[in-house]
Amino acid sequence: MLQSPEWAQSARMSDFLRFVVEQTLQGKSDQLKQTVIGVAVFGREPDYDPRVDPVVRVEARRLRAKLQEYYAGSGAADPIRIELPKGAYQPQFVRTPDTPVPEAHSTQPQPGPWIPTAVVLAIAVTVVGVMLFFFKRHPPIPASPPRLLTDRQAYSRSPRFSPDGNRIVFSQESSGSASHILIAPAAGGEPVPFTSGAVRDYFPEWSPDGRRIAFFREIDALTYSILLRDSAEQPLLTGVNEPGPIAFSRDGQTLYFADRPDPAAPSAIYSVSLHSGQRQAVSNPPAGILGDAYPQVSPDGSTIAFLRRIEAGVQDIYTQPLHRGAPRQISREQADFQGICWTADGHGILAAFARGESVPSLWRFSTDTPAEPARVAEAGIGPLSPAVSPTGNRLAFVVRIADTNIWRAIPQPAAESRQLTSSAALDTSPQISPDGKQMVWRSASTGPNEIWIASAIDGSGARRLTSMRGPVTGSPRWSPDGKHIVFESRRNARGSLFTLHTESGASPRELTHGQSNDILPSWSHNNRDVYFASDRSGQWQVWRMSSDGQAPQQITQNGGFAAFESYDGKTVYYSKQSGGIWKTSRNGGAETLVTSDLAPNYWGQFALAERALYFVTFSASERAIRRLDLATGEVRDARSLTRMPVQWDSGMSVSRDETSVLWSQLDAGASDIYVVDGIH
Repeated sequence: MLQSPEWAQSARMSDFLRFVVEQTLQGKSDQLKQTVIGVAVFGREPDYDPRVDPVVRVEARRLRAKLQEYYAGSGAADPIRIELPKGAYQPQFVRTPDTPVPEAHSTQPQPGPWIPTAVVLAIAVTVVGVMLFFFKRHPPIPASPPRLLTDRQAYSRSPRFSPDGNRIVFSQESSGSASHILIAPAAGGEPVPFTSGAVRDYFPEWSPDGRRIAFFREIDALTYSILLRDSAEQPLLTGVNEPGPIAFSRDGQTLYFADRPDPAAPSAIYSVSLHSGQRQAVSNPPAGILGDAYPQVSPDGSTIAFLRRIEAGVQDIYTQPLHRGAPRQISREQADFQGICWTADGHGILAAFARGESVPSLWRFSTDTPAEPARVAEAGIGPLSPAVSPTGNRLAFVVRIADTNIWRAIPQPAAESRQLTSSAALDTSPQISPDGKQMVWRSASTGPNEIWIASAIDGSGARRLTSMRGPVTGSPRWSPDGKHIVFESRRNARGSLFTLHTESGASPRELTHGQSNDILPSWSHNNRDVYFASDRSGQWQVWRMSSDGQAPQQITQNGGFAAFESYDGKTVYYSKQSGGIWKTSRNGGAETLVTSDLAPNYWGQFALAERALYFVTFSASERAIRRLDLATGEVRDARSLTRMPVQWDSGMSVSRDETSVLWSQLDAGASDIYVVDGIH
């Protein structure tokens, strides 16, 4: 058509027609607006005002006249006509009345004309040349900048698109309220509540027909139920202990979720029938790992993707056919993934994680062929929980602010505190040097978690000590002579212990090897031994080994995690993941509860001075660092807390003489949902 005399001498009209036709054939007719056409076809700046510069409206009238001219001349016999209705820029394709509809093709091979290979190649080269010429002059319309969907005043999480891509369901929790489910227009607008917020609801997912939403509801601190809701709530499954993303089968009759019915076994992906309530295992992770989580069903319904977790912060993406077939590893990153989803075409998986030493980003993995992942630049820095609309033209993700910093104070209730770190990233696990003049800590201020050291207790003279480039490196502890630190790193998937001379510049020396996880180290006061937590016996226990690598000795028998030796070298104080602080002798034996006031989520927020034990308590009624006298057992508040201490991490240190206490706390926290329109 564009080679005819009517169009050959009108390059601008040809470009205009080619653009609107190809955009429509690619399913992007909803993007054909004056501003888009003005930029893509007529070279206007992105911020031009079509009310002041009506070039598109003027040229559209000329285009309609040119179409009439063509169909009155060279295009009179065309079987399909292109029309541009008045007041619109979306072309319509109309079959001429006397054109017969083609019959269905026969399945039998039909004889046809023989075309020389040289002619076929010539046609192919010509087509490619024309395409390159067009896209060089008119590159694809870029996606919109990310726009804020939520209000920046709460924790908004887990966005999921409705089947038509026009709405987003998500959970939200604000200060003083339980997590509840809301629905917002994907194009922007006020969210409306879907659940009341009287109880805690998480991880919503839309059914394929758009009529129901499934979600998790908290029953107690360790138990959850899966519910379905349309006009009324319907409990589907109770007794799930690992809440997370839910996925529907494409027929809407089955839900997929992760669970760990046996606490000693890895978590796995399960299915539950909406009709019978029967559940069955879908994945079969190997023993000795954390297990499988985050199920996502492919657009065609044939395959499920999930994250296989070797250890905390060490994961990779796997896919598995839903009807017979072995799992296939898609990524080989051993990274801390923060969410995955399928692309709308089913040929890729988007994953949020920090690759190597880069900042967290969104990456696309091909599920068809092995290849390096490609970064999705439109998602910016730090995206979590990605979701793609079924129509494929919208991307949603979460951006979280979690600014944790290290603080210092004299342990007195009214003493003034001072902030020692100020990066917007994670800073935690502080430890005061034996002479009280320096500190080491874990920081993600340069991307991956690494060990940092400050030449003064006020945080000045800070420099990075390690370059482990692993998914998790942390928990540094000083040797009593102040010359070495011991720390943990999951550089090789499993947690291992390393020692490092703080001044020599030598590379870290690995202390532990093998398939167990060895973490949370601390030194004995004879400067020769290292305590640590290990799962080598099948359960987390406290162990001790010499720093020259001799065989370790198990200290606890009934569970143990973070451990510190008393200054006289006779007693080991330790926490458990289930909560509380306990003690036993240096070589094991009777295990005695010291206090039950340390909550499970704060297992790392305790520290040992010569005469006292410090720990945090943080609830609606009590928010303080408390001091427990080791001789008398008396407990008092050492200082008040206004912000939440860091959870599920080591986070406190106290000097031997109790003149300084360091702790890590969350100074700013929120998460919002962003949407990108016109994603490719």
